[in-house]
Amino acid sequence: MELDPKTREAIGGIKERIQAILVERSALETPTAEPSAYWSEYCIRLRYLMGLDEEHFARLRDHTWQITGDVYNRYIPPLASGYRSRLESGFSELWDKLPSAYRLDEPERTFGFELGNRVVNTDLLRYQRLIVAMHKEGLLREAPSASRTVLEIGGGYGGMAHQVARCLGNSLTRYVIVDLPEVLLLAASYLSIHDGVDDVYLYDPADPTTTVDQLKGGTARFILVPNHRLDLLTDIPVDLALNIASFQEMTLDQVDGYLSTIASNLVGTLVSFNRPFNFEANEELGDLRTIFDRYYRWRTVEMPLTPAVPVRARVNRAVRALARRLVGRLTRYSEYELVFAQPT
Repeated sequence: MELDPKTREAIGGIKERIQAILVERSALETPTAEPSAYWSEYCIRLRYLMGLDEEHFARLRDHTWQITGDVYNRYIPPLASGYRSRLESGFSELWDKLPSAYRLDEPERTFGFELGNRVVNTDLLRYQRLIVAMHKEGLLREAPSASRTVLEIGGGYGGMAHQVARCLGNSLTRYVIVDLPEVLLLAASYLSIHDGVDDVYLYDPADPTTTVDQLKGGTARFILVPNHRLDLLTDIPVDLALNIASFQEMTLDQVDGYLSTIASNLVGTLVSFNRPFNFEANEELGDLRTIFDRYYRWRTVEMPLTPAVPVRARVNRAVRALARRLVGRLTRYSEYELVFAQPT
């Protein structure tokens, strides 16, 4: 795949815009604007993308392993055979439960396996599991007014945004992503390549009011906002909010800021797929559930394809957790929980 001149020019502009956003952030004295300790190292390692020639963005997924852990060599021999059988089994089971419009397909055709007339990969399997869960709860059905706004905190490389937008179709008016500037480079580029340059607007620090105009009724379908300008979302009604495995990597103050802002704007449901506590990797957060309790009524929902844990293993985990609490030691790690929440 080669990029057309318009897309190449757009990616060049995205890189320049990201640089300006980073300069703006560096002048702030707000602690929550800076990446968490967990993300600081990743941001340093993502810097090389700013110098990557535009032609290489045509295979952007080769670089997104730093965000999701999914690597291209899984789909090349000798690793390919093992991953192929697992993906075929998983997608076949999930697709049996879905209308064809909700069956996902990787637009970057070199990253994954062909399954029928679609390309699938490990990242897509996680997104497909979430789509099944949201479909089961009725979160994807056609909105009566056909003017739905989705907000994703921590949108990564833009893969979930692309897929959810396809599932919602004409009922989606705008999809807003809030993330670190270093990561918005990936999302803005990926969405420009696969959804069209004219459908993507990246925050301009020289003209913040234009972002507000886009949020309130602009022509761009995807609007990307850096984390330190969360204030621009004030009074923007949100029908569906998403966070996939990134609250668990933030500081307590950052998560509190996101959850309080979403609660103020949310007219629908927040979907969170995170570890409630993640002390092995991030000691700056605490228990995510205590922050949810401040702003939401929430419940856990079964994640499709989650392996059943034997009774003995569940008992052993509970006993170990109790023992740690009795001696005053924190439990270091928890399994992912899929949470659906509405503001209190």
